[in-house]
Amino acid sequence: MALIKPEQLRSGSYNITGSLFGTSSYANFALTASFALNGGGGGSPFPFTGSAIITGSLVVTGSVKATAGFTGSLQGTASNANFANNANFANNADLASTALLANEPFGDWVPRKPDGAGKSPYNLGSPTAAWNHLYINDSTIFFLSESIGAPTKSSSFSVEEDPNGSSRFVIGTKETGGTTKNITISDRGASLAITSSYALTASFAQNAQTASFFSGSVSNAVSASYALTASFAQNAQTASFINPTFISQSAAASGFGAGVTYVSASNNPLNEIEVADYDSNVAVTFVNGRLKFIFGTPTVPSAPVASFNSTFATDRFNQVFDTYTVTGTIAVGGYTLISASLYEGGVLLTSTGSLATQLVYNTTTTGSHTYSLQVTASSPLDNSLNTQSILLTGSLSKTNPGPPTIKPTATVQLGSTSNQIEQGATGSISFVSASGTANSWVHNFTSTNVTSPIFVTGSATGSSSITATATSYYSSSGVLGSDNSPALTTGSNATFTYTKIRSLRYGASAATSFTSTELENLAAWDTALGGTVGTVAKGTTTASGQTLTITWTGDKYHYIAFNSSLASLTNITTGGFGVFSSFTLTTVGQYKVYRINTLQAGGAGTSITYVLT
Repeated sequence: MALIKPEQLRSGSYNITGSLFGTSSYANFALTASFALNGGGGGSPFPFTGSAIITGSLVVTGSVKATAGFTGSLQGTASNANFANNANFANNADLASTALLANEPFGDWVPRKPDGAGKSPYNLGSPTAAWNHLYINDSTIFFLSESIGAPTKSSSFSVEEDPNGSSRFVIGTKETGGTTKNITISDRGASLAITSSYALTASFAQNAQTASFFSGSVSNAVSASYALTASFAQNAQTASFINPTFISQSAAASGFGAGVTYVSASNNPLNEIEVADYDSNVAVTFVNGRLKFIFGTPTVPSAPVASFNSTFATDRFNQVFDTYTVTGTIAVGGYTLISASLYEGGVLLTSTGSLATQLVYNTTTTGSHTYSLQVTASSPLDNSLNTQSILLTGSLSKTNPGPPTIKPTATVQLGSTSNQIEQGATGSISFVSASGTANSWVHNFTSTNVTSPIFVTGSATGSSSITATATSYYSSSGVLGSDNSPALTTGSNATFTYTKIRSLRYGASAATSFTSTELENLAAWDTALGGTVGTVAKGTTTASGQTLTITWTGDKYHYIAFNSSLASLTNITTGGFGVFSSFTLTTVGQYKVYRINTLQAGGAGTSITYVLT
């Protein structure tokens, strides 16, 4: 048999007929081999039974199936593990459609790669891929709030079995100092419940610290916002409402003020309250959870009081909105309030509860309004009704606009003091006008009945007064006066008046008489105005009691004239001597004129003083 060396087969193609076998520790280019008698390590051919050690790599291009499972760890990556019946560790399994059984671990399952604080970056599930159910035996879930190994605050949630064989939930907290608190919840109740806003049923509550409403009794319940039923309540320190027939002494400690005082030391529970009513003025009421005993005749209700408290605006147009408050004061005395209601035109606006002492109604309206406050109360003795009502009316009263202003300036002979002009004086009166305060009205225009100036001449110098009036015209506010229905218009006036007066006048003249016109010719009469007769005492409108001095030169008559409406003189004296008979009285127009009967001679600047009575 010829020997074929390997180097002879390195190039080219060779066909070998028959079998080629033998031993070789190294076969570099063996394309196929149906029999490997000695595989380098001296093992048995496949299928293989027994133990084998692979020190290099084992590459499988097909599938690996272990019917009896793998012992130890099988690590690696697989995009598809379709028939992995048993697996202790799968590091990166993208898809495992069939994992029938996970063998029990030999130790704790601890996440890999913890950080320096002992925390792992890995999660169980994710926000987009959550686990369905988490099954845990009777044990505890811990929630750690600080680093592993440091003083730790933690919370836990566990399921335990209580001494009665029932399951219960235990929520526990542990502070840094080691203080622990547990809240136990079971079908028998809750112990050490710090707060409870709504506990529907509780058969045993050991330490419920808050309860605003409980109808049973709660052991050590400081307060509870709502505990509907409780079969055992040992120490309820406060309770805003206690309903049942069982009330212990400690449970009623604050609900009834100083508590229940017992005659004996037996401290028996209070089961019932009985009122033996043998008199007509004893009664018991139970309203809104309040038990009330009435002894004697209750005070009858006072009349209700309704007011706007100065909030209703009366000075406005009837289409302008106003916001105000109606306040009703209710005092039912010893009676029980049944209802307090506010009506307008038979329509109910608001009402109060049975314990109210005040009714308040806020509204925004237009126009005038009348409200009716009706209060009904019942006697606790015989349930007789006491009904009283009172009306409250808010009526609009729009203030008119203020008057315009008209300011005159008079320039006349002898002046216009006190708006008085001497009859016969000449001159003029000028004036200016303006509108006044609108008071929410719209000012349209202001006009006067005469134009400025007014000339005091001719007939205007007579006895008639001189008057001028300014008028301002207004309409209600809003478009075309729409703030009132119907739209309103109004006007306001202002007037000035100068009255005419006939003052006392006296002097000396050679004329034997004066006409009315001459008496009123101030420029010719009064020497202050250039006249030659004497003086017009402007503003002196009386004669009796006056003292006057006449100065003259030459032979002249003495004249004294005054308003004809005054009484005639009874005496004229000079130097203490009566000279009344020396004068003659005549009436000229609107003047009474006294003239001395004879000419009086006088040198330059001769004067005489008369006293009139």
